[in-house]
Amino acid sequence: MYGLSYADILPPNVPTFDEFFQKAKDTLDLKRYKSLMNDMSEYARAFVPEFMRTGSLEASIERIVTDYGDVDYFGLENIMREFVKISALSNTDGIEKYLSETLEIDDFTRLQRERGLDLYVIATELDRPRKAIFGPKKSPFTDDPWADRWIDGVPISTACSASCALPFIYRPKRITVEGERLYFTDGEVKKTLSTHVPRENGADLIIISHTLEPYQYEERWGSLTRSGIVSILIQSIYTMVAQKIRSAWQAYSIRRQVFDFISTPQFQKELESVLKDIDSKDRKKIRKSVTEFLKDKVCDVLQLDLNLQYLYFPSSSEIFWMDHFNIFPHYMRKLVNSGYTRAKKLLEENYVLIK
Repeated sequence: MYGLSYADILPPNVPTFDEFFQKAKDTLDLKRYKSLMNDMSEYARAFVPEFMRTGSLEASIERIVTDYGDVDYFGLENIMREFVKISALSNTDGIEKYLSETLEIDDFTRLQRERGLDLYVIATELDRPRKAIFGPKKSPFTDDPWADRWIDGVPISTACSASCALPFIYRPKRITVEGERLYFTDGEVKKTLSTHVPRENGADLIIISHTLEPYQYEERWGSLTRSGIVSILIQSIYTMVAQKIRSAWQAYSIRRQVFDFISTPQFQKELESVLKDIDSKDRKKIRKSVTEFLKDKVCDVLQLDLNLQYLYFPSSSEIFWMDHFNIFPHYMRKLVNSGYTRAKKLLEENYVLIK
C-alpha cells in the first residue's frame, strides 16, 4: 500500500472543533458545579460525624448514600465518565484520505453501474445497536433500533473508515445521513460474519476469511500472562469474536443438517414405514400423520424441545448509565431493583401474573 504511513493509520486523536466546543461547554457549566458543591456540602455534614464516631471510611460513605439516595459520584464508572472524556487513541481520517485519493471509483452506485460490482461495507451505528450496510441500496426508515439499515450516498472511502473504527483504538466516525449526524464503529461489533448481506444480494458462493483466532496453549510460547496486558486483551477480544463466528457457523451447519437428513436412506426408510402403517385413504389423516412425523424428526435434529420456553428481559437504557462497579450496597440494591422492575413490567405486558 504505497503512500500509506503509520502517521496515516494511527494519527493522534485531536478533537474536532465541534467536539472541543461541546466538551468545553460541559466543563464550564457553572450550574453543574454549583449543584455538585451543594451536594458535597450536604455529604460532608453527614460524613464527618459518622467518621468521627466509627473511624470507618466505607461506613461513613455508605451513610451518605443511605441518607441522600441517588448518589453517583463515588462509583468507578461514573468517575471515569466524568474525567476520561477521550473517545479513542486515534482516528480513521488518514485511512479515509488515502482511500479517497487511491480508489479509481469512490462511489458504490457508480462502481455497480460501470464495473458491475456490488460492494457493501459494514459498520455499526454507535448510538443504536444496529448494523449499517453501506452500498448502492437504501432501506426505508424504521424506529426499530435492532433492524439493519442499508445506507446509500456515502463514498466508499468514508464507509471503509467507519467500518475500521475499532472501539478504544479509533474514535467513532461521524457521517451525516439524511440530515442526521450519526456515529459509526467497527462493523463486526454487532454481528460477526455478515453473511446475510451477500446471501440477500444473490451470491451463490460465500468465502469467509478472518485472522481473529484466539491463542491455544503451546509449550514453546507458554501462558499469555508472560506477555502482559496487551496479549491478555487481544486474547479476550479474539475469543469473543471467534466464538461469535463459531456460533454462526454452527447455526448454519445445524440448518443444513435438516436438509441433508431428509435425503438420507434412513429418513426415507422411516417415512416409508409411517406411510405403510397408515391404513386409510383419508388424505387429511395421512397429512396429519406425515406432519407429526416430520415435526418429530426436525425437533430431533435441531435438538428442539417444544415444551421449553425462553423469556428474554432486555434491561432499560437507565441501567447503561448506572455504575456497575460501585462497592456500596445501597447503590447495588438500586441496580438490582432496576432489573427486577424492568422484568416485572415486561411480564405484566405479556403474561397474566397469578398473585
